[in-house]
Amino acid sequence: MKTRFLFSLALAFRLIAGSSGWAQTTGGYGYPSPYSPTSPFYAQGAAPAPGTQLTRLPSPQAYFSTPAAQPVGYTAPGTVAMGEVGPLPPPSGPALTAPFSGAPTGPAIGIPAGPMVAPGPQMQNSPYMRAMNAPWGAADCGPVAEACPPGSCPPPCAGPACPKWFGGAYGLIMNRACEDPNYFALASTDPSQLFINSKDANMKTTGGFEVRLGRTLCNCCYGLEFVYWELFPQGQCTCLTAYDAGYPGFFTTMDYRDVYLNFANGAPGNPYYTDLLDNQFNTQGQPIQAIQLDRSWNFRNIELNLLSGPLVPLSQMGCGGCSGGLGRRSTLFGDCGAAPAGAPNCGGTGCSPCPPCGLGNRCMIGWLFGVRYFRFEDYLQFTAENNDGIIDYNSPDFEFNHQVDVTNDLVGVQLGLHMDYCICKCLSLNAGSSFGIYGNNTSVYQEVHNGNGPAYTDPLNPQFLTWNTSDTDVAYLGELRAGLGYKVGCHWRLSGGYRVMAASCVGTALNQLPVGRTIADYDAIGIVNRNDDLVLHGTYVGAEFAW
Repeated sequence: MKTRFLFSLALAFRLIAGSSGWAQTTGGYGYPSPYSPTSPFYAQGAAPAPGTQLTRLPSPQAYFSTPAAQPVGYTAPGTVAMGEVGPLPPPSGPALTAPFSGAPTGPAIGIPAGPMVAPGPQMQNSPYMRAMNAPWGAADCGPVAEACPPGSCPPPCAGPACPKWFGGAYGLIMNRACEDPNYFALASTDPSQLFINSKDANMKTTGGFEVRLGRTLCNCCYGLEFVYWELFPQGQCTCLTAYDAGYPGFFTTMDYRDVYLNFANGAPGNPYYTDLLDNQFNTQGQPIQAIQLDRSWNFRNIELNLLSGPLVPLSQMGCGGCSGGLGRRSTLFGDCGAAPAGAPNCGGTGCSPCPPCGLGNRCMIGWLFGVRYFRFEDYLQFTAENNDGIIDYNSPDFEFNHQVDVTNDLVGVQLGLHMDYCICKCLSLNAGSSFGIYGNNTSVYQEVHNGNGPAYTDPLNPQFLTWNTSDTDVAYLGELRAGLGYKVGCHWRLSGGYRVMAASCVGTALNQLPVGRTIADYDAIGIVNRNDDLVLHGTYVGAEFAW
């Protein structure tokens, strides 16, 4: 009986010692024990390489798990007795925390003294620790070292690097498309010979500037943009004398019959006498010896637009990223360039080498909605002289002028699209278009006069030939542009391209002239004509920023 009791006691002690050694190794739940050399909390030296044979040392205190009842002589697989050498057992089952007390039979291993060190990479990268450290209720797609799992990131417009402000400054080089020609004079001896074409005084290539300033909204899902541009065309002039043309003189192509002007005769008490303009300058009198045509223009544009995103994708605004369009008004800086250190690559939408073309990657498209004000001024003055062929505006008895000044004020709403396509790391193609319906208030000032005052129709009951009229009707305006952008810094890029803008149902100075009508028909001349078109086209070059 005594022998069987001692044998049972020895067997139980052997099983307990084996369980204690396994508990020191695993720590329970499949994670390293703080007493194990592979534990991140172990501070007594470098952990052994996997597969190293270890010598188990006894300990006066350990965590253990109690095996189920087994037959006498059963040995748990993978257990190691004190002092034996063997491979580490695999973890199996939860560990209990009840302490075991007993006399030590060798050196004791206890918890290292001093503060515990932070968890190592093995512990940090475990699924459990990553789940516990992640923000609850939302995926963490910030600038972490590893890539976000596909599908765990927010939409591209909710990226972590949304700037507050964006804009640009540009130089403009524009021109106006040619109008239909209009001739102002014909040879006095050969009516088939026409002179002074309106194209001879057409607007030349001119310069201007454009500025844009915008504010991102809703974490770059939208943006509000202010746009202003203006052109500064130089006035144009063309002049021709009868002598240079090789004819005795000119007649005008416009009908000035029944139009009177005041002419000075120097008589005391009667400084002026009245005569028909046609008698002095056309068929009845001295043919015109010189004709001059002066023209000038002005263009001004103001816009306030709401832009859709993604204005800034998930990528950081770091150096080396690819640039998208701005723009006009569009995406700010795209996401298909090289990523800065530590930037995310969230499901292929962050900074990375240019991926295959697809929405959200190389190609980004957004819409535009806004209000626009466009002002177009067109001025023309026709001058004739019938004395010595010199126009100096100081000889009222030998000169007369016909001037037309037209102003179009267009106010309306516009819709548009903008697109950016990443060509390579820092080079992008951008394009956009807009179209709107506008109310156009067209005002016209027109007058025939000389240095002694305006012309009139009836000397007894004079109706001065001065018109100042206006009318409002529907007009249409559209714009198309395409260009390239090249990123030169973390927040800057250079941009340039081609732009064309067209407006229809606008008034021009040429369209107000009484071609085919007599200037003396006061009511007919006072009607505002708005059946003309305006086309501006040219290039733009500038710099854009997002901050």
